[in-house]
Formats: sequence, C-alpha cells, structure tokens
Amino acid sequence: MEFKIMRMCKQDAMSAVPMASIKINLEKTTPVLREKGFQVDTSDVMLIARNRDYEVTIFRNGRLMMGPVKGKEHAGQIAEIIYSICIEE
Repeated sequence: MEFKIMRMCKQDAMSAVPMASIKINLEKTTPVLREKGFQVDTSDVMLIARNRDYEVTIFRNGRLMMGPVKGKEHAGQIAEIIYSICIEE
C-alpha cells in the first residue's frame, strides 16, 4: 500500500496517510492485532494499538497516528507493519 508520512506537532509522532481511498474494518482488525501481541483499545471510529515499542491510532479511513518514532523511515516501517495487519472492508 502506498502512503505518505507526515510529521505531527509532537517531535516524536508522525502520521501515515494512504494515497488511495481505503476503509479499514476495525472490528475484524482488532482480534488480529491482539493475536500479534498488541494491546488494543477500541471505539466506533478508531483503534489504539500498543506494544512495548510504540502506539498507533488506526482510523477507519486508513490514517495512522504513531509514536514515539525516530524519524520518517521508522514511521514508514511501523506503517508497513500495521497496514499489513489491517483488514479492509
């Protein structure tokens, strides 16, 4: 999946935005994230997935907010991992 990385207002946080229109099925993605070792908090509009290294907020439209990150390359690696786990509708 193609996406662009954007720096957030916090220095150690970045956002990933898909280049194409997608829709993430949060309900189906939640158990898969848990199987992969993430702690997951859910709401109707987003998921917050945490592991020992970082936290990612996943929105239905595919936008990710993540931190702490060490730069754009690190943010891109995290985004690749999360997008590979997410289930699209």
